Formats: sequence, C-alpha cells, structure tokens
Amino acid sequence: MGKLIEFFTLNPAEPLVFWAQIIGFIPLALSLLTFSLSRRGHILISKALADMTSAVHFFLLGEVVGGAVCVINTARGCVFYQRGKAKWASHIAVPIVFCILTLASSFIRWNGIVSLLPTFGSILAVIGFWFSSPKLIKLFNLPAVTLWLIYSIIIGSISATLINIFSIVTIIISIIIDLVRAHGKKESTAEDEAKNEAQSQSQ
Repeated sequence: MGKLIEFFTLNPAEPLVFWAQIIGFIPLALSLLTFSLSRRGHILISKALADMTSAVHFFLLGEVVGGAVCVINTARGCVFYQRGKAKWASHIAVPIVFCILTLASSFIRWNGIVSLLPTFGSILAVIGFWFSSPKLIKLFNLPAVTLWLIYSIIIGSISATLINIFSIVTIIISIIIDLVRAHGKKESTAEDEAKNEAQSQSQ
C-alpha cells in the first residue's frame, strides 16, 4: 500500500512509482476489451498485449514476481495462439511447462504468500486459456483474476486493481450473456422441433 500512497502524494524521491502507475493504464484499456471478445484467438492476442505492458508496470513498481509472471504470460499467449496452427503448440507438454515456469517465478524474489497470489492466478489462467472454448476460458479466469485482484491491492497497484475489477465484472456479464444466448437457442430449437413434430402428425 506504500506505493499507492506515494503515487497520490507524488513523492519526488520515487518518480518511477508515478510512471509505473501511468503505464499501468495501458493494460487497463486492453483488459476492458479482452474478456468481452467471443473468439479464443482474439482473447489471447489482447491478453498477451495486456500482459506485456503489465510486466513493465510491475517491474517499475519493483514487483519482480508480478513482472516475471506477466513476461511468462505474454509468452504463453503467443504460444497458445499457435495451438491448432502448429503441431508443437498443441502438445500437452506446453501447458505443463508454463505451469512449472509460472510456479518457479514465485521464488525469484520470495515475499511469502503474497508471491503465490499471481502465481496461482496465472496457473489457473494457463488451464483456462488451454481450452478452445471461450466459455471455459472465462470460467477458469474468474478465480484467476480474483487472485490477481488481491495481489494488486496488497502491492498498491492502482491500474492493476482497476484492471482486475473490470475484468471480473466483464467476465461475469459475458458469462451471463452466453447463458442467456444458450438458453434462447435451446428454446428456439425446442420450438422448431415441436413445430416439425406437429406438421408430421398432421400429414
């Protein structure tokens, strides 16, 4: 929380804090878009760009673990985007390797249980983004983003806190919309089947 106070008081002793918070609003803008998208490929591209700029943000804040995890997440997004296009990217070893790398990143600068929040959040995201279904991606990323939200509040990142709040809201709204659409399709299919059955009986 110290860095959060420094930002609002504009402590000249640490100008990097100010610029770190400003840069953090770039991934904020990208994250507003990410989970509202309906195609897996588009979600991955947007998320990778958000992770890349988030890495710069966390490193400037002096949060090495958060920055390292975001670097891994950027690489993850690029590799996962190739799934279905390149055979090597579809191998089951790929998500396992990213899970191991993500877990290892928490020990770069161990800061107790706080270091595990972005780590486990990103491991959940690895599992979620491995699926082809945008619905499953969103379901796994909901608890993942929640862990990142807690981490962002603890380290005093304004933009990352806002990113994760907006992401949680966006994911929930998107899931609700998907459920409503799926329910509508089921009702439409049931009505069509009923009409076809009625027509067949009348003939």
